[in-house]
Amino acid sequence: MTEWIVAFLVVVLPADYQQIRLDVETREGMIPGTEVRETQAHWKTGEKDIFLFLYEPFPDRDGGPMAIRQSYPVTVLGQQTKLIETSMFFGSEQQVFVTHVSLEEPKAVLMIYSPNLEREEFTTLVTSLKRRPTVEAPETLY
Repeated sequence: MTEWIVAFLVVVLPADYQQIRLDVETREGMIPGTEVRETQAHWKTGEKDIFLFLYEPFPDRDGGPMAIRQSYPVTVLGQQTKLIETSMFFGSEQQVFVTHVSLEEPKAVLMIYSPNLEREEFTTLVTSLKRRPTVEAPETLY
């Protein structure tokens, strides 16, 4: 397994995944005077793709219509949420597995999805996400 750092998250993937993309963009939010930091990541192995979007503090745009085929309860980063199987995603007819998580400290919204993982693989992926450990400065000794 390989651990990939994305902002304050750690994504754990089988070693054969390669990171295709890691981009960070900061732009003006929809509310005047606010900023949104969007982090995008993409990993791939063979025919399997994983996409991650992290918005700090929240998304500033809608990705388009989504239609839910089925949903399953799941715990991601300590929060109860849903693992969703779609029949439409980003406004196109397509089956993906996706989950969304609203986070505090820092305030952010995570969306992670895959168009070609099996449900069990996707469940393992999202339930293995973790926060990056914080490193505290050592106390000064006098």
